[in-house]
Amino acid sequence: MDMQPLQATFATQEQAETAIRKLASLRSDQFRLERVSTNSGLATESSFVNALDFGLTSGIANGASLRSLGSSEGVISSISLDQAPFNAFELTAQVPKEAIGMAQTVISQAGGQLH
Repeated sequence: MDMQPLQATFATQEQAETAIRKLASLRSDQFRLERVSTNSGLATESSFVNALDFGLTSGIANGASLRSLGSSEGVISSISLDQAPFNAFELTAQVPKEAIGMAQTVISQAGGQLH
């Protein structure tokens, strides 16, 4: 299956998690969620999410929060929402080429901005 990278920014982690759940249903994978500062443009906290690593069909595809999947499972590290100066979440994913239009709609509906 041919995959295409997709990158978007969200105001909140919850918006990004919503998008990840929906993108997973489109057979997207290799999710990366980074908390970034718009002041410096540098990301200092990041989490890698691979659909195959933790079974999205039983994980976030069924509503589990990304924060509930512990780093001890090698999946994701919890990101605290109250740490300044971070104020955006950047999501990257690999999306099947035939689903790129639907994926862009998912991003927009979840409150994200495509890059």
